[in-house]
Amino acid sequence: MKQFKLIFVFISLLSCSENENSTNNDLPPTTSYDIVSELSYNDLILSIGQNKLSQAVEQPSSNGALGRNKDGYFHVRFQINMTSLSDFAVVSERQDALQYLMNTIKFSFDRQLADGSFEFSPPDELVNSPSYSPPVTGDLESGTAFYVSSLGLSLLS
Repeated sequence: MKQFKLIFVFISLLSCSENENSTNNDLPPTTSYDIVSELSYNDLILSIGQNKLSQAVEQPSSNGALGRNKDGYFHVRFQINMTSLSDFAVVSERQDALQYLMNTIKFSFDRQLADGSFEFSPPDELVNSPSYSPPVTGDLESGTAFYVSSLGLSLLS
């Protein structure tokens, strides 16, 4: 909460006028834009092409793990690379890529706890490091937020 208050104070200070005699008449006129949404997300990834997208795809393990979760489950945050997999599945129209995506999602939700959070299981080499400090609630929540954002993009495509 303290961080939010500091951000609010900072933004308030930035919004103050440098010249107290300045009026709204000094501001440039506002321009309005017509928003045209003729291009969809899928149109954008299709324009990238299958060959380029395939270079960004991470092959999940057989159980659906991605990133640092491949060596043993760490946190759901490391499943975020599923977005490139979903994009590739759409562009290539490959059922196997779609199945890999479904496995990554299942892998993630198999580790969801009753309160909606996800398991956290750092590797031994991290925990045994003298510089290790356990994550605070906000660290785990931000990791989960990154995962949920990637999940939303994946499901959108």
